[in-house]
Amino acid sequence: MLNLDRALGIGAQVADVERIRRILGVDRLILVGHSIGAFLATLYAAEFPEHVRALVLIAPAQLLVFPGEGNLLDEVGALLPAELKSDYATFLKEYLDFKHLFSRSEGEMIGLNSRFTRFYLAAAKAKGMPVPSTLRFHGNGGWMVQAKYLSMGKKHDYRAALQRVTAPALILHGGMDI
Repeated sequence: MLNLDRALGIGAQVADVERIRRILGVDRLILVGHSIGAFLATLYAAEFPEHVRALVLIAPAQLLVFPGEGNLLDEVGALLPAELKSDYATFLKEYLDFKHLFSRSEGEMIGLNSRFTRFYLAAAKAKGMPVPSTLRFHGNGGWMVQAKYLSMGKKHDYRAALQRVTAPALILHGGMDI
């Protein structure tokens, strides 16, 4: 778990942004992020406020407080049609089975993350979002998704860290987004 967190966890990803900023030789960044990327951009701005000129956050993942309202997995479950709820409950048991996490391969993790797409798209459709029939996700995240979950822990509250963010932020969120 520690190796996974060090390599792919939230702290590692925030450090990657800082490393890229230094490689580029840019003093202050304008960060644009979508979903979990917006969450990571916000955490970067909290850690390195002097290096962020502005933030553009598009449908930021609601991960500042966990457990809390707005959890994507719960939101998807609530929106699913009745015929998918049992399959989703079975999927979640496997998806959140951290006890057996390290018995899986990278390919199995990609497959597990990709299976979530079926439920996400059904929930999006139920919410009224236009979903192209040809939309497919391949190679979703692998170990990275679970690394983020593990690095956040069972319980967290990042709101106090946001007080260090000094950059202006534009937050865009669609009315039909989940």
